[in-house]
Amino acid sequence: SGDTNYARSTAMLNEADKIGCKKFVREKDIVSGHKKLNLAFMAHTFNTWPALNVDEPVDLSDLADDPSQTLEARTYTRFLNSLGLDPIVNNLFEDLCDGIQLLKA
Repeated sequence: SGDTNYARSTAMLNEADKIGCKKFVREKDIVSGHKKLNLAFMAHTFNTWPALNVDEPVDLSDLADDPSQTLEARTYTRFLNSLGLDPIVNNLFEDLCDGIQLLKA
């Protein structure tokens, strides 16, 4: 697991270097969870690239908050849907009651 985390942090920093954002941290800082350096790295990245260009309009109507679910349930539902599950999760408790979607994730 440690070698995998180190390899992933190396790959991430290589990508950051391509966009001019490899500053503040080293692989061992990321793997060890050095909070201040990781925060500085993220702040630098967002300050260097503050916005993404959107080539076409994005329909956000499906992200409307469902007042019948808690914030945590909506957040976790969005996280699961970001994984590309098929079918998508609409209601965290109803759609996951049999556990099949969780196994796919």
